Amino acid sequence: MNNPKLADESVTPEYVILLGGGMRKDGTLPKSVKYRVETTARYLKEHQQVPVVVSGGKREYQPYPEAPALKQYLVEC
Repeated sequence: MNNPKLADESVTPEYVILLGGGMRKDGTLPKSVKYRVETTARYLKEHQQVPVVVSGGKREYQPYPEAPALKQYLVEC
């Protein structure tokens, strides 16, 4: 899915789920994952009351779990 779209935009969701999408061996996020986080950040700026669930695990080659990296980038956006 190259162009994800929000569900019915006339309805405010109960929550947003930000799915992990991979992290490089050095702990940086790929461009596609950054785009997903940035899109989520833009949405949340308009809908601050909506809680967000950030997901993402840790593979053996990754220095730390993905979810905290996504959260950090989301907060920075």
